[in-house]
Amino acid sequence: MNRSLLRDLEPKSLGALLSRLLAIADDAVVVADAQSRIVLFNEGAEHAFGYRAADVLGQPLTMLLPESARAAHEQHLRDFAHSQVPARRMADRRDIHGRRSDGSLFDAEASIAHVEMDGQTFFAAILRDVSESREAARALGRSEARFRELAASAPVGIFQTDATGRCIYVNARWCAIAGMTSAEAAGDGWLRAVHPADRARLQQTWLG
Repeated sequence: MNRSLLRDLEPKSLGALLSRLLAIADDAVVVADAQSRIVLFNEGAEHAFGYRAADVLGQPLTMLLPESARAAHEQHLRDFAHSQVPARRMADRRDIHGRRSDGSLFDAEASIAHVEMDGQTFFAAILRDVSESREAARALGRSEARFRELAASAPVGIFQTDATGRCIYVNARWCAIAGMTSAEAAGDGWLRAVHPADRARLQQTWLG
């Protein structure tokens, strides 16, 4: 929506619009005052953290953080409040975690902004639980590590390409058979291990 149109809305209408947007947002939206007390906690935050808004309003923001991160977070907020940068993606700095009401932690990505209103400083954070995607990435990494470990000791030549046929991995046995190093095989280099008369046909078959 155009910013000028928003400015034309009556305060009551604008407030209703913002309340509705907060209510339907899937992400957690948490706002804290300059004393790090929670002053806004939307439904997305209730789902992410497992608290009811009534249980956290007025409570310290650090209750939503792992104990090990609380002291550093307080210092970060103080520094951020005096920063000329109005907003920041916290995930760009480091991995962060949220703490649920049952004490369990979850992987999170968050953006944070500081806002001055009526002479007061507020910190607004939009946070997303990314535990499932992070675990999927970790599982993929473990699977890849197992593949590399098995392939490294396999008695047969193994090579792996991407969807375009460019080599991204060869094991030691393949290098011994082809007489090439893994660096030489990378990309389209592996085709040099194929007889020149067969290269075009093989590549066409491979990509077809």
